Amino acid sequence: MQLTKLMACQLLPSLVLIAQHENRNLKVNVEAFQYPPLAASAHIEGDVRFEVSLSGQRPVSGHPLLKLAAQSNLGTWNLPPLEDGKYVVDYHFRILEPVKKQETVLIGDKLDRFFLRLVGAPTKKVINSCYYDRALAPRTRYTVVKDGSGYSINVFVADHERCLNTETSGTVQVSHL
Repeated sequence: MQLTKLMACQLLPSLVLIAQHENRNLKVNVEAFQYPPLAASAHIEGDVRFEVSLSGQRPVSGHPLLKLAAQSNLGTWNLPPLEDGKYVVDYHFRILEPVKKQETVLIGDKLDRFFLRLVGAPTKKVINSCYYDRALAPRTRYTVVKDGSGYSINVFVADHERCLNTETSGTVQVSHL
């Protein structure tokens, strides 16, 4: 058992070097790539697939708005030609929901609320807010996997649903003096 672990520990760096040697000319460029604004505002999400071979790149499936953005991004990549294989590039576009929170807060201090009650005005307000946890879902990331004689490349593109922070007046609280 110890011998197997020792051989695996010695073999692993060699495999990593071989994989790096094969991928050294492959350059995936997604640093500045963002969700297409028109598609995001229309809540369009889905997958776009391209096949890239010696004969060129061919769109296979996907929504036209997403396909156009993905195709222009794919044009910035450096994909060395594969003689007997192809690259299958999948873009996965998703719109993530923000975390929504509703909070009721008092208006003013005790004296302010006393006078608000006298005139029948609300003494509380409701604040609807939302926020995005960018650490949980980075906007763009990718994976590259050697798949037989070709490569499978997955690009994950996320945007966040838009929301507004709003305030509304709460219920009127009248106290009888």
